[in-house]
Amino acid sequence: MKRGMMMTCGLLSMLLLAALCERGFAIRQAEPPARFETVSVFVETGEAPLAAWQLDISATAGTVRIVGIEGGDHPAYSEPPYYDPLAMQQDRVIIAAFSLNGPEALPSGRTRVATIHVQIPGDVEPEFEAKIDAAADHDGEFIDAEVVLQIGTDK
Repeated sequence: MKRGMMMTCGLLSMLLLAALCERGFAIRQAEPPARFETVSVFVETGEAPLAAWQLDISATAGTVRIVGIEGGDHPAYSEPPYYDPLAMQQDRVIIAAFSLNGPEALPSGRTRVATIHVQIPGDVEPEFEAKIDAAADHDGEFIDAEVVLQIGTDK
């Protein structure tokens, strides 16, 4: 009796395993570990003081997950910028900040305004694209500006 019961259990186990394999339940191969990286965000304004800005930053190659955003170097932008949490979930983020300081207390030239922390799966080398939606001086006048992204820990 015990022998028949064991054979029945063994047969049922093999049938269950075959059914699972047929439905596509395969053993997953180990994926390469994810790594974390920073993306420094610089705005270049020449001699104009930077009082407000909005940037659209997205990953153009590789799959990345944005996991954090911190402020920049200048005291006017040391707090994290405002950002769109929904866009952030799509390998993209829109960040913006403003300061009511006078022109003497605003940055000009090349200024790191934010750092974006990303999680990168495997050994993929991500690429990013950034565009300036708006940049303005202390009088609210639009100014010419460029955005520069630097991947890595160098500031």
